[in-house]
Amino acid sequence: MTKQELLSLSIFFTTARKEMLKVKFRSRIGAVLVYKNKRVINKGRNKPNKTSPMMHLHHEFKTTHAEIDALTGMYLSPDKLSKCTLYIYRETMDGKLALSKPCQYCHKILQEHGIRKIFYTTPNGFEEITI
Repeated sequence: MTKQELLSLSIFFTTARKEMLKVKFRSRIGAVLVYKNKRVINKGRNKPNKTSPMMHLHHEFKTTHAEIDALTGMYLSPDKLSKCTLYIYRETMDGKLALSKPCQYCHKILQEHGIRKIFYTTPNGFEEITI
């Protein structure tokens, strides 16, 4: 990975972390949707007791997941969404990185909406999914 790519990861994970810090319950996750690895076009975080119609198509959840919240209100064509990267950030209450890999339902929704690249935190750093 180039120095520029690592810098971009750092900037976008920092933005996702800021979104995560707005969550006031135990499981805190933030996400940012980035167009062409240059510009944040939307942010999201998990929200308790609030659901999204996108989630109901696949499973009955009692929360909105951060990655789906980042897609909410997005009216980009699948062609443009395929040029977007999603960054998902999670840490424990004591500040340690935690796994933020999308669940199978979110993975399917992201795939249906054309998202092809996802970076997510793990306890040891981060990983990448290319759909």
